[in-house]
Amino acid sequence: MQQQIKLELLNEWGKKGELLTIFGCECCNKQIPFYKQTPFIDEIILNWVKDHKLCYKCGRGIIKKKDKIPRINLLLEMYESKE
Repeated sequence: MQQQIKLELLNEWGKKGELLTIFGCECCNKQIPFYKQTPFIDEIILNWVKDHKLCYKCGRGIIKKKDKIPRINLLLEMYESKE
């Protein structure tokens, strides 16, 4: 089920630039606007939005539990310690 965006919020986002797409996390329903930049970056953003269903916060626990990718787990732990 997709959540509708309030018109006021959409207008507020529109003031910051031309909207390319809006990502919605299926777990926490957080909405993240992405703005048009260059055709190359726009393509990367659209591919990322298409392939992801969870925001970083919700998906982080899922990625850490996988034992098959210890290198990625190590990189995530290093990144979290610097945050």
